[in-house]
Amino acid sequence: MAASIAILFSCADYDLLDDNPPPSVALSISDVQDSSVTLRWTQSADENFKSYKVYYDTSDDLNRFADSIIFAQDTDKTIKNLTPATVYYFAVFTTNQAAKSSMSNTASAVTWLQFQPRQWRGDSAVLLKWGRPRGVSVTGYRLYGDTVSSVDTLDTLDAQLGPGDTSFFLSYLPYGDTRFIRVFAWGSSGYLTGSVTAEVKGWWFLQYVPVQVSDTSVTLSWAQVTGSVQQYDAFCSVSSPVDSNDAPCGTFSSSAVSGTAGGMVKGNKYFFKIYARSTSGYIAWTQETSDSLQ
Repeated sequence: MAASIAILFSCADYDLLDDNPPPSVALSISDVQDSSVTLRWTQSADENFKSYKVYYDTSDDLNRFADSIIFAQDTDKTIKNLTPATVYYFAVFTTNQAAKSSMSNTASAVTWLQFQPRQWRGDSAVLLKWGRPRGVSVTGYRLYGDTVSSVDTLDTLDAQLGPGDTSFFLSYLPYGDTRFIRVFAWGSSGYLTGSVTAEVKGWWFLQYVPVQVSDTSVTLSWAQVTGSVQQYDAFCSVSSPVDSNDAPCGTFSSSAVSGTAGGMVKGNKYFFKIYARSTSGYIAWTQETSDSLQ
């Protein structure tokens, strides 16, 4: 309360508390995003209501003025342009026509973590990165995932990490799967804040295996890519790494799930990759593998 009284004396926007203030309202947090927080409070019962005045800050000094609301029935406010992963404090002052005011309870929230997934084309791994929350003590992070976008702490726990961790490799994405991931920060008393939801896909990685080897050819098998594929191209080289700049050793239709790569020399060791081509170029490819021709 000492901090609140200091605010009242330092801010000229509202009057000092006196012996007969209007009833205070009850303030709560109704929504949190990475750069905004939405507040909700009970409606004032004062017959001489004048306004609500909303204050906030990164400390409970509450020195930032957000808005003055003159209709008693308007009982929510979204504070925008906030910094991600930061604790904020909020309060609503109710004033009446008699120039009297009262302060609500102080509510706090931590804006969502910045979340930056990075997926490598041609692989099933995703690097997840996030920022540390400011103004709160973190004891660890938990990553949750689901096949639908509404991810929360009741979903599958993908990883449980320490307070110093701000990244994680998610490397087991199955071929063809879409997964939604969120990271949550935890403190000594439980959940502090979460992140936005990231969508990651396992369709970049083609399942691929050599199934038959002869003296001049290798028969390859793969799983089809989900999407608009025109054809599959095989590339072969006697040295690693092999890529689409090497000599092609087979072209296969969009419906193919196997094909024979030929034109090779008996006794040599070859490295292989299969690429899936669409109208915009190559959209997926296999990991490299090798075989020696008999």
